[in-house]
Amino acid sequence: MSGVLTAPIPLPGMDTPEDPTTPPVGAVSDAVRQIVVAGKPDPMPRARFNRQTGFAYTPKDARLKKGAFTDAWLEAGHGMFDRDTPLRCEVEATFPRPASHFGTGKNAGLLKDRFVSARPGGGQNGGDVDNLAKLPIDALEGIAFGNDSQIAELTVVKRYVRPGEVPFTRIALAPIDP
Repeated sequence: MSGVLTAPIPLPGMDTPEDPTTPPVGAVSDAVRQIVVAGKPDPMPRARFNRQTGFAYTPKDARLKKGAFTDAWLEAGHGMFDRDTPLRCEVEATFPRPASHFGTGKNAGLLKDRFVSARPGGGQNGGDVDNLAKLPIDALEGIAFGNDSQIAELTVVKRYVRPGEVPFTRIALAPIDP
């Protein structure tokens, strides 16, 4: 993943809260701190086990991918939430559409009707939503919040890019009012 986007991207359908006193998760307000990292989203890889030493370790590529989120948070100038503050977290992972979603010949570049509402699955375009959220959350632990146990609400959205978008991962954090 490379590059940092800073424009807030509220999620569709999340702009009207059921309870008018609670701001929607997708809304961007002064209390919300968010970053957007450009590039295809990556799930958190499983820890590896070294048979010689008996220790588990995080693969090097995971450490590099975490660094993109850490760097983006610091570049955005976001501080750390107070350790006693429960947080709401939203992760949005957008994937490029596979070529099979588009027509060929005279329909080249046109999205096939049957794929309009498609969501990324496993394999090349996906990963489990919990692993997609784990990478940025782990990356921001100790930088944006003291411990991931502060996250009391988590929303993860996995979707394909819209026309004109590039793949990205967005993470937004906001304090939950008592």
